[in-house]
Amino acid sequence: GDSLTVVRLSCRPKDAAEDEAPGGVTVGAPDAPAGLTVARASCNDAEVAWDAAVDNGLRVTGYTVTWRRQDAPGEEGATGEAAGTSFVLSGLSGGTTYLVQVQGRNSKGPGRMTRPLRLTTDSGGAPLIAASAPKPSRSHS
Repeated sequence: GDSLTVVRLSCRPKDAAEDEAPGGVTVGAPDAPAGLTVARASCNDAEVAWDAAVDNGLRVTGYTVTWRRQDAPGEEGATGEAAGTSFVLSGLSGGTTYLVQVQGRNSKGPGRMTRPLRLTTDSGGAPLIAASAPKPSRSHS
């Protein structure tokens, strides 16, 4: 059978990943975390959660969360620091769509960012249903 060789192309400059971990494995900054979702959202705050980033040989020491309004691309966004795999964004405007990104970091520095997650806050009416995470069951209280 044919053997398939998978080559992972890194977008980092060559000299940025010269350190070798034991066993000849190149260590580097973390990969982008996977599974970024909206855990809950209200009018003025929202919680996002994600899966732990692949650390590439060095323990992930924390995450940086950045968010900005989708309708104001030039506007300076906000950032926050998370020790674990979730974060509450506060001070949001109701009925507004935000773009949220997360990146892990370790002793090599910040890792790759996630693709932007679209998060829309509640305008004060019906509960928010996140487009990215369909809710399979609806409970009537």
